Amino acid sequence: MRVAILSSEVVPFAKTGGLADVAGALPKALCESDVDAIVVLPLYQQIDRELLEDEVIGEVPVQWRGGTRLTKVFKSNAAGAPAYLIDAPEYFSRSSIYGFGDDHARFAFFSRAALALFKYLDWQPNIIHTNDWPCGFAAIELRARRLKPRTDTTGSFHNVAALGSLLGMGAVIAISLLADEFGFHRTPSVILDWVAVWSIAALMSTSGTRLLRRPKARLSYTLMC
Repeated sequence: MRVAILSSEVVPFAKTGGLADVAGALPKALCESDVDAIVVLPLYQQIDRELLEDEVIGEVPVQWRGGTRLTKVFKSNAAGAPAYLIDAPEYFSRSSIYGFGDDHARFAFFSRAALALFKYLDWQPNIIHTNDWPCGFAAIELRARRLKPRTDTTGSFHNVAALGSLLGMGAVIAISLLADEFGFHRTPSVILDWVAVWSIAALMSTSGTRLLRRPKARLSYTLMC
């Protein structure tokens, strides 16, 4: 069994809240249970480079905005499981992890780069576990590419209040994702569409449950309260 965990923050690399703790602990626990598990996250400027290995996976081709961006990926075992860190300074060498007007593009690129990495490594995960809206793009793109029969997607909500509401139709078009894969709940929401393509979801808090009750969502909820 191969499991890839995508997260915008992971202990010990980057942390703003509880998401980082969970995303850091899960791959380690899976590896200890003989699961072939890895974790993928962005390489932020705040990350201690001493945590990285000397080996660099260089130049992973990522199809992005009508061209190909050759992207370096760094490796680490500091989390107790193989970690791959996506290097894109124009998106991740910033003063903080979140809070920018182009966050939708930053994390859409991260998600696409993670999928490109799996192809580059010839490592096809059986399950991709996505965390919060920044990684929801990967699940949506897998659905758009019709790759789901080979790879199931799961996910965890840690910050339901965000709801990915920053994503507008212009952003959808700009990042070259299929617009009809996104639902419209007053404003387009990455999380609500992300839910619709999951096989199973985990809600990491009791707040926001009502917001996620989408009648036509094709998934089972595992409420971890």
